[in-house]
Amino acid sequence: MRFLTAFALALGLSAGAAAQTVDPATTSFPWKNGATRDAQYTLGDHKNVVHVLEAWTLTCGSCSANAPAVQELAAEYAGNERVQFIDLGLDANERDYTRWIAAHHPTHPVVQDEGRKVFEVLRHVDTVPQGFVLTCEGQLAGWVHGSWTVTVKAELRAAIAKALRTTCE
Repeated sequence: MRFLTAFALALGLSAGAAAQTVDPATTSFPWKNGATRDAQYTLGDHKNVVHVLEAWTLTCGSCSANAPAVQELAAEYAGNERVQFIDLGLDANERDYTRWIAAHHPTHPVVQDEGRKVFEVLRHVDTVPQGFVLTCEGQLAGWVHGSWTVTVKAELRAAIAKALRTTCE
């Protein structure tokens, strides 16, 4: 267990149920729909921002079904510069991201969680889809699993409101 904790800390992640945290300064992802082919999305580059991540895989039917609801909620917060939605892809195959983007046309970042490092820290169950709301400090403020129903979206809004109470100026 010490090895896993040391490994997680070396990656900038904190393990354990009590401290589900990622280090925004060191948490960076390949940005699959970024401005350039080699674009990176680093949480710490977006100061004072609450990140809402939805973990998905291309083979997950529920994930594809959630895509319009994720886009809808992202559009609801589009005017709030402190809230950023991210599609957190868990697939390793580059073509899966191209297909996801072509199928769902997200207007928010689609990133690859290489080796599922962030997902392993934040996840509550082994399946997707899962949604995570992170404060600007990288602490987990809320978690959802499954379809983004009206009730789940209300839970996400509450978690976003909670996360917005933390500031990182």
